[in-house]
Amino acid sequence: MMSPQTPHVPKSLTNLPDDLADGLRGLLSNTHKPMFQSDVLTDLLSATSARAVGVWRLADERLQLAAFLAVEDMPADVQQAFVQTTADVPLSQTQFGIVQAVVARGTVINHRAADASTTAAGSIGWLGRFVAASSLATPIFAQDRIVGAIAVAMPWRIEPHDAVWELVIAVARKL
Repeated sequence: MMSPQTPHVPKSLTNLPDDLADGLRGLLSNTHKPMFQSDVLTDLLSATSARAVGVWRLADERLQLAAFLAVEDMPADVQQAFVQTTADVPLSQTQFGIVQAVVARGTVINHRAADASTTAAGSIGWLGRFVAASSLATPIFAQDRIVGAIAVAMPWRIEPHDAVWELVIAVARKL
């Protein structure tokens, strides 16, 4: 059952270590198959208490999955379907929070209504399948140019400027 309360994220986690940013930068530069296990993904999943985390790189008006990690209790078929669906997403697919964030050049939060269908299109349907209440997606910039996006699916309703929001924004800015 999802908790309506946002867990406390220790203040020290808002000071993201440089090696975590370096690890994420390495994932973005990997143009081969997406990564599904890495210390940096594990650290990000743990630091945010997310159900899933993902990183996409922007190439040719498409978001390409660079890395994805979900909690251990998420069914493998759900994870595989998500990876297949989001491996290569055109920017015209605005039902996805990662695309919304890149197109809007800003952070996007999606909340799932309690009665939302797990077959709904885009982010809302995936939140249901992830047993998550909300997601946050934000672009990753290199100077003024967007080079990718990072997203977390949360078991509670994330709100602007709460601890997880601040942490994910800090991660994106350090890249």
